[in-house]
Amino acid sequence: MSISVFEKFPNCLVMGIGAAETICDQVKRFGDITKVAVITDEGLKDLPIVTNLLTILKNGDYDTCIISGVRSLPTDANVLDAVENVQQFGAEIIIAIGGGSAIDCARAVNALYSYGGTLEDHNISKQKYSYSKSKLKPFIAISTTAGTGSEVAAGCGIIKTDPNTGEGIGFYIISAPTLIPDVSIIDPLMSLSMSPDLTAATGMDALTHAYESMVSTNNFPISTALSLEALHMIFSNLRTAVSDGRNIEARDAMAIAATTATMAFQQSGLGLVHAISEGLSAFALIPHGVANAILLPPVMFFNAPCTQGKLARIVSAMGVDATHFDGELIEKVAIYKVLSLMKDINIADSFTKYLTARELSQPHIFKPISRDIVEKSASLAMNTSFIRNNPRDVSKSDVDAILELLFTDYIFS
Repeated sequence: MSISVFEKFPNCLVMGIGAAETICDQVKRFGDITKVAVITDEGLKDLPIVTNLLTILKNGDYDTCIISGVRSLPTDANVLDAVENVQQFGAEIIIAIGGGSAIDCARAVNALYSYGGTLEDHNISKQKYSYSKSKLKPFIAISTTAGTGSEVAAGCGIIKTDPNTGEGIGFYIISAPTLIPDVSIIDPLMSLSMSPDLTAATGMDALTHAYESMVSTNNFPISTALSLEALHMIFSNLRTAVSDGRNIEARDAMAIAATTATMAFQQSGLGLVHAISEGLSAFALIPHGVANAILLPPVMFFNAPCTQGKLARIVSAMGVDATHFDGELIEKVAIYKVLSLMKDINIADSFTKYLTARELSQPHIFKPISRDIVEKSASLAMNTSFIRNNPRDVSKSDVDAILELLFTDYIFS
């Protein structure tokens, strides 16, 4: 498999087995640079996918500073600590290597490092800055997962924490088209170390992106094509990527599918699944892909009265000939296909099952969550921009009903 370079789609995409090894060539695009900041997370910094990259950069005569410690769903503290390190180092370019957390953190770091100010100044509700490419530092993203598509995304959500407790209390949203990485490297070799659980969760994140983009009120023919191709690739390859993580063809297909799904929702937007999952991930520390997966079937059911025309195409992309199905049967088949996939890749179909298993297996880390967290998540959902893109109008009582279903019999703290 050769390495392909697509210069403007929507940024420069460098794709293929071994693409990450071209990192020095990508840095050279930006002229006479010597100081390279690499942002990753604690779990990756000592793995070959990061250490090999640092060796390649060192052999290319680049001075590097590695910044790790980014948590799943980055916090304001993660970003501010990284900005301080980048400033002290005097970085001339920022490279993110990891999943959505590392890349999103690096995106926010680039904004603050290049423009100064506080996270609140950069929050999309205020957004004091223009984010000119001439002022932003060059930004390269190397994805190690196949789900978030952050390598081609324009925005990020940074958790706002309580300064006293460190608990999540909200989000800073930083977004602009110029914050899309200048170069995105999509190399299936980078995802070979992902565990089956992480592969499953990130794959379901990509699936949710494709579904929500497809049914969005802003959907149009180009995003439709991207959504349907992503759905087809995910249903054709996710099971294999989970069960046989060394299968390079499945890994490559999932990496491309995740990027494709994100390109779709960058145009059409997301919907109710993401509106609800944001709070649950921030406040209950439920991995983003898991939260999306659990929410997807009931949201599909909720949206069905307004999506039946699109569901026929979605079911076809899933590999089912729905030519002679009526609307009600298509709805049932679409939801069944998602639930069947979740079962095969070992993802729970309710928050009760997921949280209970987590608390039993890691009691020293995870305690039962409070009902207040669910209420806060529901309230946050109603204030997100995602709600506006959902194909069916959503009320607070609708969100409450979905969450009540998914938390049935859960024992709150």
